[in-house]
Amino acid sequence: MMLTLTLLVFGLLQAPGAKPEQDDVRKTLERLETEWNVAHVRSDAAALDRIFSDDVVVIVPGMHVMTKADAVGMFTSGRMKFEKYDTPETIFRTLDDTAIVTGRLKRTRVFNGATVLRRRDQVTRYG
Repeated sequence: MMLTLTLLVFGLLQAPGAKPEQDDVRKTLERLETEWNVAHVRSDAAALDRIFSDDVVVIVPGMHVMTKADAVGMFTSGRMKFEKYDTPETIFRTLDDTAIVTGRLKRTRVFNGATVLRRRDQVTRYG
């Protein structure tokens, strides 16, 4: 399954007034992207709680809009698991202390014991 994924990342762990080199920013974003993907596959609610900002809004087609507590709660409850969670074709853009991360999301998820695949606007459930 492929979704277009757009993430806005604010405050790139900079000390006030510090301007890290572009390569350092990119490495930080790549590391966070990898941690994000691994946390989803491992259902690591603690890692996602650390990675998500307190005001994150998670929007997934076919599901209700989720707050940080809702999203992390999906993993602590065991209702959602990912068999696959990859973000190829990721592009990182930065402007001052703001980053825009775009790419594709390829995932296979299990929700309440059923595998869910999404094709266009149709949800197909297996399981």
